[in-house]
Amino acid sequence: MNEKEEQITSKVTAVEMSGKVLWFNSQSGKGRIRGSDGLEYFVAAHNVAGEVHLPKWAPVKFRAVSTSRGQRAEKVELQVTVADFAQSKEHDSSKRFVPALQTPEGLARLKLIETTYAESQKEFAKSMSYFGIALIVIGLLPKLPIGISLLGGVIWLFSLSVSTKKRMSESTYYTIPHSKDKTGKHRCISCGAHGIYRHTPYKTTTALADCSKCGFELWSA
Repeated sequence: MNEKEEQITSKVTAVEMSGKVLWFNSQSGKGRIRGSDGLEYFVAAHNVAGEVHLPKWAPVKFRAVSTSRGQRAEKVELQVTVADFAQSKEHDSSKRFVPALQTPEGLARLKLIETTYAESQKEFAKSMSYFGIALIVIGLLPKLPIGISLLGGVIWLFSLSVSTKKRMSESTYYTIPHSKDKTGKHRCISCGAHGIYRHTPYKTTTALADCSKCGFELWSA
């Protein structure tokens, strides 16, 4: 099909539409727009009205046409000036979601939570160890039941097995940046997925929550 025939096909299927710029290369004069219908449209510089540069995520209006070579955008018009769009923060809210563990602030927050819990568990284990040793010593004193020493031994052994790793609580999880999207909906800090898989291991009442996509340990209730 030649260019003239393609233009005729385009006129028949042309639809006025709004959308946002996915990308645009000013040097090559080519780019793509995502229309309000969810489809992607190829755009060339000669089809852009006014300012030829199209900033990423900038709102546009265009004429959507369907040709034998795919979806194309014609008569593209920016709904804001390039300068105004650069000063706004709209492009930030439109960017692809980045999981927390891929951001410095998210990683720093999770590290702080893990470090704080590990230190508290170490202090707890140390206190239990001292208490167990004290009971062992007391149980060895004359006229005192040997059972006190045995109890002290059990407590001391327990202190050695105290884990410094534990799932965080749900409320703690949501203090991590990017653990929710801009609408307040849950996001996995590892992969960014919305799904939550809840389960109860060992037939206990401890409800655990993992990411339904990547299996990341989210929190324990």
